[in-house]
Amino acid sequence: MDRSDTSQGVILTTLTKADEEALNTMEAAGQANEEMYTEDGRRIVRVAVPENYIYQIELHATKYNQISDTSFVEIERFSGMLEDYLGKGNRPDVIVLNDHTQIASFVEKGILTNLVPLFEAQDKYSLEELIPEAREILGADEGKNVYAMTGRFKLLIHASDGTEYDARGKCTSVEFLRWYEAFLDENKITGMGDLENVLYADVPSFYDETTGEAFFTSAAFKELMKTYKELLDGHMGEPEFDYADDEDYTRKERLAKEPYWHMAYSVPDLTVPGLRLSGVPISDGSSCVYMRLDGPLGILSTSECKEAAFDFIMYYSELGEYCWDPETYGLSHCTEADFSVFERVLREEIYETELPYYLSAARGDFYFTEEQKEQLAELIAASIPETKTQREIFDLLMQEMESYFQGGKELDMACEILQNRASLYFAEQN
Repeated sequence: MDRSDTSQGVILTTLTKADEEALNTMEAAGQANEEMYTEDGRRIVRVAVPENYIYQIELHATKYNQISDTSFVEIERFSGMLEDYLGKGNRPDVIVLNDHTQIASFVEKGILTNLVPLFEAQDKYSLEELIPEAREILGADEGKNVYAMTGRFKLLIHASDGTEYDARGKCTSVEFLRWYEAFLDENKITGMGDLENVLYADVPSFYDETTGEAFFTSAAFKELMKTYKELLDGHMGEPEFDYADDEDYTRKERLAKEPYWHMAYSVPDLTVPGLRLSGVPISDGSSCVYMRLDGPLGILSTSECKEAAFDFIMYYSELGEYCWDPETYGLSHCTEADFSVFERVLREEIYETELPYYLSAARGDFYFTEEQKEQLAELIAASIPETKTQREIFDLLMQEMESYFQGGKELDMACEILQNRASLYFAEQN
């Protein structure tokens, strides 16, 4: 300030350029502070949520805001690709991914925050509570670093009563499809359920990600495609059952829908005598159980409120009620039997629960047997993560085989084109 005149009791002040810049900075800081905090002083955490997760995130954000004294969650809804949303300059504190296959690419770009220091800075949540299979998928360096959190995982498995197995106790994907077609014909079932999951589980059998080699012109792959097409030709669509009065209806209904992604145990998966859940058969006669992590949440490296963001994503991930709590969603057929990434929740709600995992006035309550609990533990321990490559190669397969499946292209030509596209894909990755 360079002059003051008080001759008439009025103070006249002239501001220098430096004074004006200082005031503007103070005003901007005040405005930014208002944008960062609620009127009651809680730190605002902005969470970017894709349309397909908006309901459950919004619901639990509302509940979180009712109980948190320090943080307040604001939802930023977006549609389309997350990369496009961030590319427009949006910088939320938390992003919700569709699944775990996106984590690695965002880590490579430096977008996500390593959560290990945030775990170590508090004592409410522990990394040791995560089941090892999920922890490794959520991070890098064999789980030493963790870059996202989620409350739930899915397993790609199928139900079996053993009739499709040979004397050695296993079958190939082709043998399974042939058995399955005979099963549908014998029981007069139209439709074929989620049988494309057999191809999904088996597609890694026909490429080597390490060497970049693909084997989609092999005799084994062509046999798989021919067998699958035969099923499509005779049983396209959803299964329709014609045996409602059959006392064995429940077992047949389950087998007619196999295999699919389980996020929880539910009737009739474990209540039918002789029915067992296992991995999906693949070409070498073994089976695979694939794990998919549902809707991981990561904290952006640009966030200025990482501790507050961490508090919310852990609240959301750990809650048992996230797993279809009856008070939240209404009575569910899998109330106590969700697959949580937290060992404690799995143990309390499945392994050691004394509550029924299925509630039905018509059929009564169902409880896990010790054998069924052991079976789940075995499936989790045997599971392997699905990969981005697996998903992208499967998409190529379905694109190039569609014309063959519909009768418009010869098998050899379709396989040759798929082989070329897969080889190009691996060359671009390297």
